[in-house]
Amino acid sequence: MNLLKKYFPQITELQVEKTDTVTIDSDGQTGNGDTVSYDITITNTGNVTLTNINPIDVLTDGDGNEFSLTLTYVENTGVSNLSSQGTLIRIPLPPLTEERRKDLVKVVRGEAEGGKIAIRNIRRDANSDFKSLLKDKDISEDEHHQAEDGIQKVTDTFVKQVDELLAKKEAELMEI
Repeated sequence: MNLLKKYFPQITELQVEKTDTVTIDSDGQTGNGDTVSYDITITNTGNVTLTNINPIDVLTDGDGNEFSLTLTYVENTGVSNLSSQGTLIRIPLPPLTEERRKDLVKVVRGEAEGGKIAIRNIRRDANSDFKSLLKDKDISEDEHHQAEDGIQKVTDTFVKQVDELLAKKEAELMEI
């Protein structure tokens, strides 16, 4: 397996920004004959070169009647059959292979472990702070033990949440 693909998974992602400008005629009110211009900027925010993007934006008038605006964008694109629903552009992607799903599960497990390590580091720092307070005689032994117990309970709660989220995400990734 290519190490670049292993450690830097391919992400297909587009960011779409749509702005409008209304040019109102001499009557000073928006209505028939006025011009509405739309600027649609599509930015490839993934790390995959995309070609043949052809977004379709379905617009409606004041009565709810649909009319279409079709744009063709070919530069740096790779998706051909896009669909649009309001402000949402759908990009059909091929289903993940089982190998890719397993790779993503490994990535998620690594992220979860990183989260648990961060939680434990916070616990260590909090315990250290309370130990300093005990050493400076700002708190009693009982308060120190209560604080450590409370910190451990909070730590256990957050580690459990990470484990639950991990299990949910693993099941989601392996679902066909």
